[in-house]
Amino acid sequence: MWDEIYFPFDPALQGTADLKSMPVERSAAASQRMEELYECDAGGAIAVTISNLTSGFSRTYKLGRWSSTEAKAVKASGRKKKAAGR
Repeated sequence: MWDEIYFPFDPALQGTADLKSMPVERSAAASQRMEELYECDAGGAIAVTISNLTSGFSRTYKLGRWSSTEAKAVKASGRKKKAAGR
């Protein structure tokens, strides 16, 4: 009932625009430190930010039931973030 979220856990896929067409497979390179942050705004809308703490890449997605395949990343960030403890 919910839309699917496609996040590039493998850093080599971070520049890929259409992850839906990529095969899902195991990759040693995908062994990264990840974080999920869920937020609810005053109107009740929920968003999740998935971050690769190792590479500093993150994307934010609105969660919900969409009437079509219009669910897209609402924010993509390629900024490097300093990982905690480093």
